[in-house]
Amino acid sequence: DMTRGFGARETSEGVDAPIAVLVVGGDEELATGLESALSAAGSATVRVVQDGDGVLDSLADGDGFLDALAQVDCVVRAGRVVDDAADELLEAIRARGDATPVVAYAPVEETCTLLDALATGYTDVVPAGDADAVDVLAERVRSAVLAARTRTRANEQAAALRAERDRFAALFENIPEPTVFYELEDGEPVALDVNPAFEDVFGYDAETVRGDVVDEYIVPADRREEAAELNDRIAHGEHLDREVRRTTADGDRQFLLRDVPLAEDDRMR
Repeated sequence: DMTRGFGARETSEGVDAPIAVLVVGGDEELATGLESALSAAGSATVRVVQDGDGVLDSLADGDGFLDALAQVDCVVRAGRVVDDAADELLEAIRARGDATPVVAYAPVEETCTLLDALATGYTDVVPAGDADAVDVLAERVRSAVLAARTRTRANEQAAALRAERDRFAALFENIPEPTVFYELEDGEPVALDVNPAFEDVFGYDAETVRGDVVDEYIVPADRREEAAELNDRIAHGEHLDREVRRTTADGDRQFLLRDVPLAEDDRMR
């Protein structure tokens, strides 16, 4: 039975949110000591499941224990880590793609076995029995949780960035006007990419222009000084919206030049 319960977890604090721990195979004394040690550095709640087999059954059946596990920041496997139940518990958690840290807390005489446990998928191992063992366990749990939260946040940010890039790429490709994605380097617009409309109008594909100063391809010789002045105004933070003359594949034409910054430092546009 679960002899301790969780209230609603707060997640708005990010990596510093309260820590929720599930101890499998432990007792109330361990839970109390661990919760006290964790709470010394922040809010924490510890739940105990004494029946490891019951946990396995719950994982296999997909019942309410999965909902409970979803509210757990770290699982501590107390007791021997070489028995079948311990291996099955770890495998069952990992088989569901769960990256929740799992820390082994076993008798000190099993130190060598504890080290071997790292190779089987435990996040960390802590020998039990020493006077400060629970404090060490609390510190390892806290470190594992903070590392997991940091990885999760980094993955979420990376996913959001990829999604944003995908949206930008789709928009960029479908803009009907010739468009250049560029970065100012030493006051000059170096092309990072051009869209299909640019390729059609000016006759240069993205691979040719990319990495070069775009003005060298499309600014008429008698407008280079004007282009340099516009680049300087852009470099100083001005957002342009004006007519310019540019050289296309079919000769010189008038265009409406719109400059839109895409980065906080205004260098990427």
